[in-house]
Amino acid sequence: MNKIKLVGISLNPVLFDHIKEIFKQFNKKNLIYSMKSDSLKNHLIKIVDCGKIKKSNIFIYNTSVYNALLIFILKLRINKIFFHLHDPIPHSGILNPIIFLVNQLMVLLSDRVLVFSTRLKHQTEKYYFPKRVHVVQHGGPKFEYKKTEISDKLEITIGLVGRYMPYKGFKRFKEISIKYPKHHFYCIGDGYPPFKSHNLSYYKGYIEENRYYSLLTDLDYIFFGHKDVSFSGVLNDCVFLNKRLISPKESLRFLSSCDLSVKSISEPLNKQEKPLPPKNFGWENYANFLKEIS
Repeated sequence: MNKIKLVGISLNPVLFDHIKEIFKQFNKKNLIYSMKSDSLKNHLIKIVDCGKIKKSNIFIYNTSVYNALLIFILKLRINKIFFHLHDPIPHSGILNPIIFLVNQLMVLLSDRVLVFSTRLKHQTEKYYFPKRVHVVQHGGPKFEYKKTEISDKLEITIGLVGRYMPYKGFKRFKEISIKYPKHHFYCIGDGYPPFKSHNLSYYKGYIEENRYYSLLTDLDYIFFGHKDVSFSGVLNDCVFLNKRLISPKESLRFLSSCDLSVKSISEPLNKQEKPLPPKNFGWENYANFLKEIS
């Protein structure tokens, strides 16, 4: 494992947290990265630093134009590339074609590709030209649970979670909040369009991690309006927290392939005891797998 170096240009905070967990037991010299919020100058400095690496195993955890350039340079210097592909089918609106092309280039230049589920492996093998694709285990969040105001609600509580994106089905979520006035609905994340309703509440802005996962724990159901989505992010949180999902008919086929309890929104819903998640569940399995293949 010490032979592996992480290089990542333009990491977002969520992926950086994953990286810190995977590599926390190793020397910081194994990590060369820049954050998405950094300046162009800093990105270029890090690319120059990474470009000096030769004959090493390189682990890249995020898709970016900078990383596509970096992989090309690293391959010229006879490095072996392990690339984690999060979304074989991108979900970022008008940027999808660009992201897809960048993914194609990064996969083509990589020696091994890592994904978080069998479904994503099949998508990668269908839409790309990978050499080897491995399914790896997504780590779970470590947090201190503290009871929230949602836990005391007598009515059934349903949440739409994560930053607003068009594919998440907010319009459908709003429609069912009107159709089922006895339930209480929550939007937990930034960017959701305002909608005044007695049974719809918003948690906006930055939500501290312990509180975020406590809110998810206390919800009765998580709403998924996705037709397709990667295994990371909110879906993985639902697996980890053993959450029950409700979903429109068009999303049920996808979600039924995940290890989750999924109901149609037209089925009867009920309140149940919500078990607390295990306290120790991190990224050790992911790190051990990297060690095995390096």
